[in-house]
Amino acid sequence: MKEPEKIRVLLADGDKQFCIRAAETLKNCPQIALIGIVQSGEEALRTIHASKPSLLVIDAALPKTDGLLIAKQLRDSGVKTGVMMLSVFISRQFSAECELLGVDTLLHKPVLPEVLLERILLWSDAKAQLSTKNIDKNLRRRIQTILSEIGMSAGTKGYNETSEAIHIVATSERAISGITKEVYPAVAKKFGTRASRVERNIRNAIESAWTHGSIERQQYYMGTAFKPDNGRPSNRDFINKIANILLYEED
Repeated sequence: MKEPEKIRVLLADGDKQFCIRAAETLKNCPQIALIGIVQSGEEALRTIHASKPSLLVIDAALPKTDGLLIAKQLRDSGVKTGVMMLSVFISRQFSAECELLGVDTLLHKPVLPEVLLERILLWSDAKAQLSTKNIDKNLRRRIQTILSEIGMSAGTKGYNETSEAIHIVATSERAISGITKEVYPAVAKKFGTRASRVERNIRNAIESAWTHGSIERQQYYMGTAFKPDNGRPSNRDFINKIANILLYEED
């Protein structure tokens, strides 16, 4: 099993004592890799472009090139590094500027190293949750596209149940033992109905698609399982085939 990637942190702060204390705390966290400590904005920019950290923890009052200017340059250049801004003085205007520049987190100084560590981990968790939501949204959109191409319209009775069944199989972390025993009950629970009704509605949606849809697209997605003379595929074959296509696309 692939190990989760560490949070690659670059610390940019002119307070050397704070950097020493923060470095000790961050280095003891197995989830974090502290890739560098710099004392100026220029050094921060060079290190970001060379090492591509996950997160930049930066003092707003760095000499020459301050934290806000760094955040602006990162935003304008499209760099994906997250920004955690530290500042002694936080006003409403400063907070608004940080938000406008895409700063992820704003912390008031002085900040304890333990608090800094906690906020970094919270930032990472929030980012991971957002990524998962986006992946799931893209998967559901892809399911909708395939069903549409096959000829199943969103208004067809059983469309939602079919889409959800495919999603369940495609996202399962283990092998599904049976469509009837596992998938139908799960779909039924979501839509507040019975498993038998889910089975009928999915069958109806597939029959409708096979009556009104494109034979070429059906053959494209079903592959060797597509046999025009045999009519529509079974619920199980249809759901598993689309789910397998999605899994191969993911790889």
